Amino acid sequence: MERKSVVLAQLADRRTGAENRTEGALKRRKAAELSWSKIGKVFQGWQVALNGGVDGMLDVSLDSLNDQLDIALRAPIFGITDRYWSGRWLLEMKDRLKTGEADS
Repeated sequence: MERKSVVLAQLADRRTGAENRTEGALKRRKAAELSWSKIGKVFQGWQVALNGGVDGMLDVSLDSLNDQLDIALRAPIFGITDRYWSGRWLLEMKDRLKTGEADS
């Protein structure tokens, strides 16, 4: 009878251990799904911002990823950035001309 109690206690311990491992695995899976969802939302945001111009990057190898990023992301972002800073410079020059300020 005592052996049966020991075996049942061991089985209960194993079951508890398995349930704990399952619970941990489910938590890790949920965290991974949440992370994947966030990545997907960011990628969709970039697609919208670039008018869908990144569809060609979905199956890009790591070797050509940098070139694809130059074409699909960096070039349009550079154009937007250039227009922004050019506009800022023009506004600053306009203010300088009004006040007669010179370069130092």
